[in-house]
Amino acid sequence: MGEGLAYELQRESGSAMLIQRPAAARGQTQTAWLDSRHTFSFGHYHDPAWMGFGALRVLNEDRVAVDAGFAEHGHANMEILTWVLDG
Repeated sequence: MGEGLAYELQRESGSAMLIQRPAAARGQTQTAWLDSRHTFSFGHYHDPAWMGFGALRVLNEDRVAVDAGFAEHGHANMEILTWVLDG
């Protein structure tokens, strides 16, 4: 990883500004099967400057190992988008 980018809209003076954040500038969770970069505060990563944008609270870039993945778990009142980049 490391080349991944996240784009964050910042509201300043009533207008929106797009900010590019390289993977190395974001929070990270790494396990044997997962490499996750967190645009906003998430899990053990906490940065008061990056708490979300409006109703958006999570924007993660997850790289999941082959034949691995998240165990079944619930989410309430959320919309979840997933797209496969490769594989």
